[in-house]
Amino acid sequence: MATIKKMIEIADDAYYAADYEKAGRYYRQVLDVDPDNKHARQQLKKSEINRSSRETRPQDLPVEALQYYKRSRSFITAGSPADLAQAKKLLKKAITIAEDAGVDFADARNLLEGMESAAKAAEYMKKALDELEAQQWGKAEADLREACNLDATDEVAKTLLEHLKNLNRAQKLITNLNADERVKVGQSAAMAEIRKIIDMTSQTTALSKLWQEVVSQLRLYNRNSFYPRMAMMSALVTSLILIVLLWYLYLLPRRHVVVDCTAVAPGLTATAVYPVYIAKGDKDVIDLSFTNGSGVDITNDLVFVFEGSAKVKLVPPTDTNRIKFKNLQSKEKKSVTIHFAVDEPFQLISNAGDYLEVSLCAGAGNENEFRIAVSPIYGLRTFILLLWGSVAGWSVALFGDVVASWVKSFFKPAGEPEK
Repeated sequence: MATIKKMIEIADDAYYAADYEKAGRYYRQVLDVDPDNKHARQQLKKSEINRSSRETRPQDLPVEALQYYKRSRSFITAGSPADLAQAKKLLKKAITIAEDAGVDFADARNLLEGMESAAKAAEYMKKALDELEAQQWGKAEADLREACNLDATDEVAKTLLEHLKNLNRAQKLITNLNADERVKVGQSAAMAEIRKIIDMTSQTTALSKLWQEVVSQLRLYNRNSFYPRMAMMSALVTSLILIVLLWYLYLLPRRHVVVDCTAVAPGLTATAVYPVYIAKGDKDVIDLSFTNGSGVDITNDLVFVFEGSAKVKLVPPTDTNRIKFKNLQSKEKKSVTIHFAVDEPFQLISNAGDYLEVSLCAGAGNENEFRIAVSPIYGLRTFILLLWGSVAGWSVALFGDVVASWVKSFFKPAGEPEK
């Protein structure tokens, strides 16, 4: 027992000197030996609350004055006439020591003047601590609010009330998130606030049961929302992969080829840039460049012919599927762009058996051919647009709040306080 008594003395001295970390450490040691020690249990709760409070004291306040002030509160909590008389003596000593150091100890003066109210506030505080132990959160909040109204100098009651209200708010936020199966607008901000509350109140022993309850609720929410979010993420990634693959097939297939025409016109070559795939109802272009590599002029007509199983119209319209070019001089290079359209109704899935056979010949010579397939790939453009729509929807659902929060913080005026 002597060991416990000594540890309590060390813990009390540290508490009254505002060394709450050391005080908490020794109070826990007492409770390890004597779990039913009421003084250690109550003082541990106060130490943890004080550690997380924003209590401010005059910077030059002597430690001795602070110790007297803290000890006076213990006597006020005891509440008997003799205890209150002792509390007054301690407060007067604290004020005198502070004045000798040139410091105005306003909290001590206010507590001395409101001693009776402070004693009543201490009663409400004790009730609130018991109610917190019994998980009666509503009653505890009401009693803490009454304690704060009676004693404005009690930073422990203020901090405990603030933490209790914050944890209750965290529970409400989690309930709101669970109330809607959809990904809610404001989810990221709500989750950030909940985590901030959990971090801020994690060391408040008096609220440990409520804190654990909030953490369990958050863990359950995260577990329940993990699979829907993973499903959305999978859908987003799958949509992007499909878009990349389809768009690759949609845009890439423009092939550069050199058509050798030397068999019909020695020294003549034609370079064609054309789409490999096209869909019914589409328009596209073929870029041609002719080079006369011979030493003589080519006076024959260069004929460009559309054939194949798909119907084609030239833009602007012509009466034939042939285009002629005349007189390519020696060493001359000439370019032309041919606009054409597959003159058939658009189909979502085209018949891949249809094709355009494009032939180039000089005069009556043999033709040099290349083909453009009427492919289902181009018929999937509508599907690609739908995929882009789904990507936009999944992205907003998953990341909309994060982006909105970032934009809001980015454009927030300098110096504007956090809400």
